[in-house]
Amino acid sequence: MIFVVEEHKKRAVIDKWKKKKQYRLICPKQFGNVEFGETVATKPEQLIGRTVKINLGVLTNQISQKHIEAKLRIVKVEGSNAQTEFAGFRVKTEYLRRLFRRRTSKVEVISTFETKDKQKVKIDAVCVTYGKQEVSKTKVIRKELFGFLEKSAKENSLEKLFELVLDHKKFFADLITKVKKITPINTIEVSKMVVVNK
Repeated sequence: MIFVVEEHKKRAVIDKWKKKKQYRLICPKQFGNVEFGETVATKPEQLIGRTVKINLGVLTNQISQKHIEAKLRIVKVEGSNAQTEFAGFRVKTEYLRRLFRRRTSKVEVISTFETKDKQKVKIDAVCVTYGKQEVSKTKVIRKELFGFLEKSAKENSLEKLFELVLDHKKFFADLITKVKKITPINTIEVSKMVVVNK
């Protein structure tokens, strides 16, 4: 009797998978709208809102971005193609550990900002300085970093902001020059950025 029940369960699982269909995952237009993987679902509507993670270096074909994990969200299904949009990213922990070496300090800003196209995005940013910092300097750096991020969000669409932030050296160039007048710094980077209103 037990054997029959187990066989029934096994057949049910097999039948369930037979009903599922494969869909091609298509990356966002800023990455060329090319296929980057596959997923399965019984019905196409089940895919809407589903998120997938992929190494950003694979999408952009840039080794310099292999330490970043991109988050893509399925927003549309046409035939067997599941179109995605960029929903966020995070920098891998190992990469951040290398930034926070001995005799360095970090000043963090974690806040939600609104973009030019009214999208809400949560940004975790960090400024890595050399040596221990005075509280007064830390407050000034945090204020400058927050103000820069807020202004950048207001002046750019969500898609454009993602594009700018991913090229962090160019994005933060002016701010780094400004902060260096306060104290010597190593770098400023966004460690995490996620859309929060979808």
